[in-house]
Amino acid sequence: MANITVLSKTKKSYSKSFSRTLKFLKRNKRGIELTINFIVMLILGIAMLSGAIILTTKLFGKAKKYQEQVDSNTQAEIKKLITSSNDQVIIYPARKTMARKDSAAFGVGVQNTLKNTLGKSDDFTISVTFAKAYTSDKLQLCYSGDETTNPGCSKSAPSTWIRVGNSQKINKNEVKSFPVTVSTQGNPKSAVYVFDVRVCVGQISSDDCYNQPNDDLYDQTVHKIYVNIE
Repeated sequence: MANITVLSKTKKSYSKSFSRTLKFLKRNKRGIELTINFIVMLILGIAMLSGAIILTTKLFGKAKKYQEQVDSNTQAEIKKLITSSNDQVIIYPARKTMARKDSAAFGVGVQNTLKNTLGKSDDFTISVTFAKAYTSDKLQLCYSGDETTNPGCSKSAPSTWIRVGNSQKINKNEVKSFPVTVSTQGNPKSAVYVFDVRVCVGQISSDDCYNQPNDDLYDQTVHKIYVNIE
């Protein structure tokens, strides 16, 4: 009899607990639904982020591989041009047309023809700086001295577009290329943007190379890169 009484009380206790649980779930139904929705959205967000990272990695790998192939072709073309012309410095290509918010790669080829130096190799440094920009009808848009104040260029700042490999060693009679990348910033106007290229002997800073007189440059010449923004 005692056992029956205990079982009866236990059943009532379970019944009350279950009833309280149902009431709690009913009262908090909206909160639980929101929690479940949040968890589902979080899982979907993580899955989408993972997919984006994987896709970006694949695209970056392909772009890097393509860039290496472009560099290889540029190097071969520069060697051919220097050999045929016997020049000390060649820029290839010297001119490119590109769209806004785009980038273009150039190669500055240098042949080491120095004779009166010690060792099998010599250090060379290049400096690439913005010079000026002009419109299709030859009207000057801006130049390096007023780039930050002239409305024609102040929002795009062409001097910030340049990425360049600064210094490297070149063996005697060897030809090596310095990579130069021009990546537009802001919203540049349609114009031709001109960049000055200087080549100096020695492992110095790009600023020091820029400040050298033309007669002290490796080939006494300021070369040009032309970027036509359509």
